[in-house]
Amino acid sequence: MRHAPFATQSSASTASGPCAGLLPPIVVARDALAAELARLNALSTLTAESAAVLREQGVFDRIYADTTKNLVTIVETLARDTFCSAVPNADAILKGRGNIFQRLDDMTAVFQAHTGSDLHAAVGEPSWSRLVSTWAARHVLTHRDGIVDDRYLAAVPTATVSVGQRLRITEAAVREAIEATATLCDAITNASP
Repeated sequence: MRHAPFATQSSASTASGPCAGLLPPIVVARDALAAELARLNALSTLTAESAAVLREQGVFDRIYADTTKNLVTIVETLARDTFCSAVPNADAILKGRGNIFQRLDDMTAVFQAHTGSDLHAAVGEPSWSRLVSTWAARHVLTHRDGIVDDRYLAAVPTATVSVGQRLRITEAAVREAIEATATLCDAITNASP
């Protein structure tokens, strides 16, 4: 069983049988991204009547918000695992820096400084801007109950919402975010000192 729940997948079995150890971090990340995409694709298989009821109940909005938050977690896990295996003194470098891999700019800076890899350049535009927007949205969804603040608007100057409004994530935005996140995951995996 390769497609175990994300939280347990790092030690799951593969399609060819039980693993003798952990799955490579990029495999776990790609499988988690595929699961997020499958969840979105499943919504399109609903009948129009069922979809309307679920949309009215906020289920679609909740899935889009949860996917947004999950993308940051996928990257955070991959980046931490990759950095710690690629950089010999990673623990000392990371000590006292908090949850650095949850912060896009800080993660990029630590990879640049210690592996020489420029994640921003590797991802390129417009994917990088989508990632910045996704990370800012995750912060609002997690820490502000979805209510836009000045910090969000500073990170996403093209936003069409104002301070105090509820941030609404669209399916199109989530699909773009999954694609950009996959590109970032590849860039992280290719980072080496």
